[in-house]
Amino acid sequence: MPERSRRPLGPPPPPPRPAARARAQWRRQYREFAATPLGRGAFLAGVFALFYTGIAFRLLNLLVLLWWVGPLLVLPLLQAASRKARARPRAPRARRRALPSAAAALQVCVKARLCVGCACAAAPGAAW
Repeated sequence: MPERSRRPLGPPPPPPRPAARARAQWRRQYREFAATPLGRGAFLAGVFALFYTGIAFRLLNLLVLLWWVGPLLVLPLLQAASRKARARPRAPRARRRALPSAAAALQVCVKARLCVGCACAAAPGAAW
């Protein structure tokens, strides 16, 4: 009897996007180039250029500014999002009812004196 190949149920997965393929190819090419002496030299020259032109210091200055000002900007945004979420009407939730079972019928409330406002407080020792 011939063996059947197991095929997953449902439609086949979509092929990878062209950008994802290109990104993987660029990453591989960059790693190969960075492993060469010319690649290491180009990286070092790029770092020197960033510091020489002042771009690295501007980025560091921006990061320090955002470190101190960021929390002051985020708090009002979070409060606005919270107000918006509270104002949005909620969809009613469907309540799931417990199915009666033999195990549930045998359970007896032992905390009846401690319960406040629940069904077992009205009938201590009752099955719930």
